Amino acid sequence: MAVEAAHVHAILHLLSATYGHTFGKEQIAAYVATLADIDGDLLRAATLRFIENNVYPRIATPGELRRHAAEIVNQAQGQLSGAEAWGEVARAFRNCPIHTAPRWSNPILAQAVDDAGGWYALCMSENAAADRARFINAYDTRLNRHTQTLMQLPASGQYAARLSESLRSDPLRRLTSERLSELAGRMTIGNRIQHEHSDAI
Repeated sequence: MAVEAAHVHAILHLLSATYGHTFGKEQIAAYVATLADIDGDLLRAATLRFIENNVYPRIATPGELRRHAAEIVNQAQGQLSGAEAWGEVARAFRNCPIHTAPRWSNPILAQAVDDAGGWYALCMSENAAADRARFINAYDTRLNRHTQTLMQLPASGQYAARLSESLRSDPLRRLTSERLSELAGRMTIGNRIQHEHSDAI
């Protein structure tokens, strides 16, 4: 067994013992391919979190384990919930001058403040309920993107970077990509028109 795969086999044994599931050779290979990049202790913690929250007995998918691992990292980084982040903003209204943006506890919160209109606009607003809803939506969107980035497999991220570089450096390929996007858009419009026409009939 490869050293880098040993910690994946360990959590598969844990899942097998918990749920009485037998993993086949191809299934084991799939879990190794999608989870081997995660630190062993973090992967075990993510697996235990899945088990403790698994109301209906079933095996965790690799994607679920990666999400739990990302959530654990978020917590370790001190990431707040949307409501907690708004609480920090609301406290800052009382303690900071309007023209001086506070020093926020994390970058995602700072980005969400900008997304919600900026510190000055939030300070001057008289609709706290709407501001709160807009901010929490912006914060949750940013936090979800951050979590998705943490969950991303290194191989898929590396491929995306290579593809992006290839499209920038090869005009013909870029043109083909743009043409495919255009055709995809036309197909969507065409399908909608055809659907509306059939509904009318």
